Amino acid sequence: MLGEIKKFLRDDGIIKISRNLKNISMRLVTSINETTLENSNEKIERIIVDSEEQNKLIDKIAILELIETLNVRDKEIIKLRYFKEKTQLQVAEILGISQVQVSRLERRILNELKTKFIT
Repeated sequence: MLGEIKKFLRDDGIIKISRNLKNISMRLVTSINETTLENSNEKIERIIVDSEEQNKLIDKIAILELIETLNVRDKEIIKLRYFKEKTQLQVAEILGISQVQVSRLERRILNELKTKFIT
């Protein structure tokens, strides 16, 4: 699971999410699919989101919600490592701590995300 979270944060990979989050995002996707665009005299077009895009949207929503539960420093570490693609050494320099501390914190944060995801 820890590897899947890391992979998603790096590669937008697919991981399993809770049924509740899946239902919420499916309602969102259904709402999007029902939304229509209308130009003055043009044909009404339906927005269709295929199942692969739906799954990616669901995964992103789940991961972002989990990240929001983290404290400020932990969010910053995840943001720098996985969204800004910084190395542990670069993150350490930015935060004024050692690379070893970044490594330990990152491992703890990912385990925390994994635990929250499972429950």
